[in-house]
Amino acid sequence: MKKRLIILSLALVFGAFLYSFIPQKQLIEKTIRITSPNSKLDFTLVNKTGYTIDAVHVAPNDQESWGANILSDDLPHNSSVLVYFDDQEGTKIWDIKVFYKGYDDSEARYWQNFDLSTINEITLFWKAEGNKSWATWK
Repeated sequence: MKKRLIILSLALVFGAFLYSFIPQKQLIEKTIRITSPNSKLDFTLVNKTGYTIDAVHVAPNDQESWGANILSDDLPHNSSVLVYFDDQEGTKIWDIKVFYKGYDDSEARYWQNFDLSTINEITLFWKAEGNKSWATWK
């Protein structure tokens, strides 16, 4: 578990470095700092979509742009990832956007208004047939 957390942290640092080369108007205002567990906002993201997720972006609801991809590896169907927040983060309401491996970016899905101070787990679902997506949380 520690190895996965270290790899995830390194991926975020590298991603932040790459984002520093994006033109100023496209820069994100905040990024998620994955540090120590047990923040009031930490949650488990569960993939029950039937598809592999290759990018997850989590951003405050009032932010115009998405944060960096928080995944260091693909998230296969029936898998989960722990998302840790810095204890200093004051925003409670967050949005999540996912991209599916092998699908066009237009097939990305997002969910809004998660009060992460009251949520421990978010499970994502998607059916390409009928183009339905939904999430449950607890």
